[in-house]
Amino acid sequence: AVCPSGVCQAKLDFGTKEVSGWAKVLSNNSWIKLRDISYGVSWYPADNQELKGWAWSESFGWISFNGTSYKVIAKVDAAAPTVDNFTVNGISYPDTIYTASVVTIVWTTSDTGGSGIKNYELWRKSDGGSWQKIIDPAASGLTDTPSSAGTWWYGLHALDNASNCINETGTHCGGVSSDNLDPRTPQGPIKVVFSTIAPLVDSDNYGNWWKTNIPITITASDNGGTSIMETRYSWDTNQMNSLCTSGGIIYSAPITLSTEGTHTLYMCTRNQVGLTGTKQRTYYLDKTLPGTEIKP
Repeated sequence: AVCPSGVCQAKLDFGTKEVSGWAKVLSNNSWIKLRDISYGVSWYPADNQELKGWAWSESFGWISFNGTSYKVIAKVDAAAPTVDNFTVNGISYPDTIYTASVVTIVWTTSDTGGSGIKNYELWRKSDGGSWQKIIDPAASGLTDTPSSAGTWWYGLHALDNASNCINETGTHCGGVSSDNLDPRTPQGPIKVVFSTIAPLVDSDNYGNWWKTNIPITITASDNGGTSIMETRYSWDTNQMNSLCTSGGIIYSAPITLSTEGTHTLYMCTRNQVGLTGTKQRTYYLDKTLPGTEIKP
């Protein structure tokens, strides 16, 4: 508690690899200085984690930490965990996830330092906002819903029992400042575009009788949500599926109705998060002149 001078606590600096401070011999209350200007003990992680060098004691003289028949080993975990895989809705970085509902976050990690994984933290931020820790402790396979529509980012912190921390990009977030004990593969953060606003679709020139071919333009609007991915249409029967991903004809340019009679135009459109908008309009076309009959 009260050493002869300086800082009493014995410390191993992971950066400089130096041991400093004091040790105490309990049997006679004497002190051992672990480092001074001209001597000291150091850690050699590449040499079997051994401590080497000399300490000094007024009672015992010089003390070697490494000799021909003995040695001192630090079993130190100086390697942060590795995030091996990190996905949102089954999609990995750098792809963007578009969704209108909850997201499912899954990850796998490994720990080469030896102390074992202690905890996971899930972090989230809005586009242009600040990172916030939203779930602690977190477990792989969890679900989350962004608090509002917009662009969001998800990230993970993995912490081991030695207080080392790595995030989803392979950057240290606590513990050791650097290490080269295992490779880092960027896994994120993952971009999520979240919206619950469905698109709109409609057409023009409907509702009245025409006597010439009818030009028709179909217009799809994002309605303040995400971008339109595809618009489809069909005549007289709805041939599209509910997701607007198949059936009918993909709309790409104005169409012309030339067949006489009453016809129903079915339309659907789909945005980036998979929400759809639908509409049907009725068209009337009569190009045939009425006939006359003269009777005696």
